This record gives sequence, C-alpha cells and structure tokens, in this order.
Amino acid sequence: MYLRRIQNSSAKLSWANATRSFASTPSSDEDNESHDDFKSKNKQELSDYETTKTFLDNTIMKNDVVLFMKGTPVAPQCGFSNYVIQVFKFYNLKNYHSVNVLDSTQIREGVKKYSNWPTIPQLYVKQEFIGGCDIVKEMHMDGSLEDLLQKENLL
Repeated sequence: MYLRRIQNSSAKLSWANATRSFASTPSSDEDNESHDDFKSKNKQELSDYETTKTFLDNTIMKNDVVLFMKGTPVAPQCGFSNYVIQVFKFYNLKNYHSVNVLDSTQIREGVKKYSNWPTIPQLYVKQEFIGGCDIVKEMHMDGSLEDLLQKENLL
C-alpha cells in the first residue's frame, strides 16, 4: 500500500483551510516572483498600452502594407499567418512590413485591442485595417484583394 496516513494532526489541513490558502492574494513580494501571466494588472501595464499604441500607430502610418503575424515571413509560426504570406507571394507583393507578435506580449495583445479584432494575423493596407486570415482568404478568392492592391499602386 502506497498511501500513508499522516500521523501528525498539525500537518493535516482541512479542505477549507487548503482552499483558503490557495485563494489568498499573494503579497507584493510574492507577486513579483510569479509568472507574468499570473501577475495582477496595474497602472504601469495600463500606461504600457499607450506606448504600444504609439508603436502601432507609427508602424501602420510608415508602411503601406503591414502584417501582424506569428513568426516571420521566412518562418511563419502559424498556418494562418503562413496563408497570408503565401497570398502575398502569389501576388508577388514584396514591399510589406511584418511584425512578429510572438516577440512581445504587449504587441500581441495590444494589436488585438487596437483593431478590436481577436485573432492574429492582422493585415493593414494604407492605414486601413483589412482583417485576419479569413477576410484575406475571402478577398483573395473573390479578386477584391488584388483590386485593392492595384488601386493602391502596391502591385
């Protein structure tokens, strides 16, 4: 038998005490040592969005075509991002700027808030949000993506 009974009654915890200890809020020292995903949101993180928003604004304004993607054009880390890159190759679109959202949690989450779109990749053409992979695929299939790229003198 592999189970042993704990002889020492002081070592026994009731279920209520055990759950209470797990549910307690960590002190600020403990919070600093926890993983970023589990840290509480604070004022600094809220102001970080303003920094991220400025980065997004500048990137989108300075480039005619911007793709926020997982990975890079040479090594996409997501099938959806890869699909958009393949569409760019189909049109021989070479003049675009890509941003690997896997490099920064702030950018990955910030671009979703910025566009009010929950998924990656995200495509911008001439400062206009086009959409994600599903929208790009639909536009590619019906010819409207090529029309847009031609109208904007990008092909």
